[in-house]
Amino acid sequence: QISAVPHAPIGGFWLLDSLKDAVLERTVGLERQPAAKLLSVATTLLLVIQYNRLVDAVAKPALFYILGAAYAVVLFALGAALRGLDGDAATSTSNLKLGPGARAAGWASYVAIESYGSLSVATFWAFVNSAGDLEEAKASYGLIIAGAQVSFALRCIHTYLLNLLNSLL
Repeated sequence: QISAVPHAPIGGFWLLDSLKDAVLERTVGLERQPAAKLLSVATTLLLVIQYNRLVDAVAKPALFYILGAAYAVVLFALGAALRGLDGDAATSTSNLKLGPGARAAGWASYVAIESYGSLSVATFWAFVNSAGDLEEAKASYGLIIAGAQVSFALRCIHTYLLNLLNSLL
């Protein structure tokens, strides 16, 4: 059961990670990626400090839900802010036509996606480690990873079947 849990945070991150550079390119230009990466590292460091405070104050299952809910709100808000981008904003010269809100959302989405990848995986393993003792954790690590791989494979098959079904309709 728990081996399918990494599917949600890691699978979600993989999906978001594939969009991260495209959104940055459309909003501020891909030439700003090094600056975005530095901003992301600095922001993730600050978030990890806050995360460590929460780890000491909140039960691990609750922390898993708190982090998931917080990122869901942030990512939905960024998605709404970026929803109005059109195809003409695909080059770094045309992205100058975008308003400051869309540009800020581009920077924020890059940082949010990067930090989500770091914190969601850490939260998952903190939850797993709190669920049992050290020997139990050692014994179940391989099963968790194997189950996660099966879960990812099933997700790919599911996506393929949905695309096939959509193409037939």
